[in-house]
Amino acid sequence: MTPATTVEITASDLPALAAQTFASLGDAERAIAAAWAQVPEREPRTEHFVRYQLTWPDGWRFAGMVELRRSDIARPGFLVVHLHHAARTLSRPTRSASLQATGAALRAHLPAEHAVRNSVASPPPLARVEITWSENARVRPRTYRSLAAADRALAAAFAHAPPPEGGGYDKTAFVVVWTDGAAHEGRADVRRVDLGTAPGNGGILRQHLQQVATWLRDQAATWTAWSPEERLARAAWGADLLRRLEAEPPLAAAPARSVHRNADELQVTDAALLAVGTTTAIPGVSLLPDPLATLAALEAHFATARPLATAAGHRIPVTTNRDVTLAANWLSLALAHDLAPLRDLTGRPQGALWDRWARAVEHIRHHQGADADAAYPDNPGFWGQQAPHLARTIARALTRAHDARGPS
Repeated sequence: MTPATTVEITASDLPALAAQTFASLGDAERAIAAAWAQVPEREPRTEHFVRYQLTWPDGWRFAGMVELRRSDIARPGFLVVHLHHAARTLSRPTRSASLQATGAALRAHLPAEHAVRNSVASPPPLARVEITWSENARVRPRTYRSLAAADRALAAAFAHAPPPEGGGYDKTAFVVVWTDGAAHEGRADVRRVDLGTAPGNGGILRQHLQQVATWLRDQAATWTAWSPEERLARAAWGADLLRRLEAEPPLAAAPARSVHRNADELQVTDAALLAVGTTTAIPGVSLLPDPLATLAALEAHFATARPLATAAGHRIPVTTNRDVTLAANWLSLALAHDLAPLRDLTGRPQGALWDRWARAVEHIRHHQGADADAAYPDNPGFWGQQAPHLARTIARALTRAHDARGPS
């Protein structure tokens, strides 16, 4: 796949689009879009045609016509989308052998559709990460809302149960899905050496995806086991996957480690719920700067050691009365630490937040059973409502304060 040398507009019924030659598809698209922009909004005609001829460096040419609506030109890469459609149409089995050959040649000369669209548009948000199975017994099948959350859980699991010595690995399968429907299914073979390099690369799963995407981008085009069309598509997906990964916040190694270290240090205080307002000398007990990410790390600390259950569509750890005491105490200490910085950041006291969390602690005290090692009766309430509400409220306050200050 190489860019076309010239793109000739040979005819059009758009009044502002004259016959002319462009150096690229992108330049031709911009000229067509500019001509469409001069068409009155109430103009009764809904489509306009553009005839074109493309020439590639190897001398191959393709001529055709595209009919465009106003909505078409708002989508990046609309000419490439049209050309792929033309290639598929020409390649149908009902077409003559010569037309099928033309369709195959056209497809081989084109960049992938999604690569062109995403080279202009911002990458879509990630929808979910599914860990489907693993040879590591600490890694439980579960769906996460972000790549960082999945990597926190994997980091905690492999910290408790590292891969085998001597170069062995634990296979871990996953699926990553984005909001535009794109998905990447794969398997990370996690070795001990990977655990050492993963923190610097944003996490175990992100590190694996970056390696796969880089290989696809740089090597897939010469991989003889695939057809020419597959090579081009996979090389384009490698470049696209790298862009999507860059748009995802990486796992910060320090906050995840501090949550687990702090939780272990707090084991000495887990016999009873602490009063809201109690402070600690343990450094780093804080929900800031990313309360949602920090809560995900705290939850992952327990998810690696406890069975999981589904509550309101979300997989939560089946924590014990002792676990919930520990988690609530950690959050109470973090909140006591964060109130002053929150007041400085937001310009207002957070008394309502304090009072609501105090009610949550009383709810826990009321519902806990006498057996510290029995399952806490209201796990869905704690992990699905009370703890997330605390983190979301702080996150919203930080967002509003940031928006009020404007761009820095």
